[in-house]
Amino acid sequence: MANRIQHYDGGAVTDPQRCKLRLECAGVCSAEAREVVGKTMSVQEVDCVILTQDLADEDLVAGDIGTVVHIHQSGAGYEVEFMTLAGETVAVTTLLPSQLRPIARRDVANVRELTPA
Repeated sequence: MANRIQHYDGGAVTDPQRCKLRLECAGVCSAEAREVVGKTMSVQEVDCVILTQDLADEDLVAGDIGTVVHIHQSGAGYEVEFMTLAGETVAVTTLLPSQLRPIARRDVANVRELTPA
């Protein structure tokens, strides 16, 4: 189970920058951006990251792509938003550094359908 602080309320995101980042997380960002992120473990806010373990309580599985929305205590934890390709938030959860990794240059996005609640 994730070390969770809060859960997102599912409201709409109206900030165009965050909408752009959602597309990047869907795998359409530039090769240069993916290469830079993949070269370092230094994870910053608005970086796309890969979940490294299943989080059944959040309906997330290892390999899901999320966006870092907040960094706790200089990297002791990360608030990460996970969403569908249509832009609907699935979960916002706090993760330990061991539960995520940056996107690597040779990563390929994959699609899965969420199970009904």
